[in-house]
Amino acid sequence: MEVTRQFYIFIYASISLTAQWTIGTSDPTEASYAQVSFDFIGAATVYGYYVTDAANSVLLWAEKFNDGPYNIPSGGGSVKITPKIQLD
Repeated sequence: MEVTRQFYIFIYASISLTAQWTIGTSDPTEASYAQVSFDFIGAATVYGYYVTDAANSVLLWAEKFNDGPYNIPSGGGSVKITPKIQLD
């Protein structure tokens, strides 16, 4: 019997999000931030992103990409996201 194991490496880099959030007026209320880009210098499989507090000690939320994962080729590439969160 052959046993196959699959391992995942989660690659991340922090990007500081300042107080430049836009708060919508619709119901439910949503806060959004301008598009940010995560650049990779090598191959990676990117499943989503997560947001923490400024001290990187509290997870605020995480989101898995609906149309992912994104496969970054060995020559590198980027993933662009627009962070959003529902406030209600």
